[in-house]
Amino acid sequence: MIGDAYAFVTGGAALDATSNIFSRKALDGGMRKREWLLTGFFTGVSSLFLFAIWWILGAETNIKSGFWFAVFATGLLNIGIQYFSTKSRSLEDVSLVTPIAASTPAIVIILSLLILGEKPSLIGWIGIYLLIIGVYILNIQEFLNKKKKNEGRVTWKDWFAPFLMLSKSVGIRYAFGAACLGALALNYDGLIARTADIKFALAVKWLIVALPCLFMSFMRKEIKKETSDRCAPRRFAFRHIIVISLIGVLLSVAGILNAMAFQETIVPYVGTLKRLQIPMTIILAYFFLGEKLNFKNRLGGGIIMAVGALLVGIS
Repeated sequence: MIGDAYAFVTGGAALDATSNIFSRKALDGGMRKREWLLTGFFTGVSSLFLFAIWWILGAETNIKSGFWFAVFATGLLNIGIQYFSTKSRSLEDVSLVTPIAASTPAIVIILSLLILGEKPSLIGWIGIYLLIIGVYILNIQEFLNKKKKNEGRVTWKDWFAPFLMLSKSVGIRYAFGAACLGALALNYDGLIARTADIKFALAVKWLIVALPCLFMSFMRKEIKKETSDRCAPRRFAFRHIIVISLIGVLLSVAGILNAMAFQETIVPYVGTLKRLQIPMTIILAYFFLGEKLNFKNRLGGGIIMAVGALLVGIS
């Protein structure tokens, strides 16, 4: 993998992790039950910000064949990803839903081969699967801790609970649906980065996501929706605008870095290394949100992820 691409995608992962922290702050500050509004707001800000930068720097589109299909495909898929992710978290325990995100890179490999004809090297394959295993181990720890606390022990079946519950839980199926849509969308993210000016391409993509989300928010009257959080405002407060706008800006810069990586290397590598935002989010949440997590239990997953990321980097 080219060094520049590695730097771009890891930088993008760091910014994505930071935006995750601000998203949690927004949710805890009165945006729970307003997920459509939150998503539509920060993707709208991201679109406007990117359009502004694109215009200031010359407003060149450099559109090539296949761009419009790819940008509408990834935009619509991201709407589905948002809906499926939100639905899964409302129907199932987050500690079960979150580990399923680890399956995305495995699906990306297959879809990238079919859609783009891109195939990792042998070392790249090994690195990708080590990263997948590491991410899964990191994310399943919360569920295992709850299981041990409630029942006093953990069995081997508990390690595979998200997969074993696939036929029983609607929420789990929604989570897998989001993972599949995400894997498909990554390929079209790669295409739009290669078939038009990056800033213009991402601005159009987020506009396609923002408008339906804001429409859904309006239809559900989320801006006036009551919240059950005792410590949160019961009405939408406009002081949230600064925090949510910052999320949009972070999303924009992260998107540019990831798109630059797509121009340098294949989609499976970029899609896999984007998972690095997960341990980064855990670390940032520990320091800035006070989430006192058991790092000892997560150390094994982190080491496996690090080895996988290294192998992807040298492939």
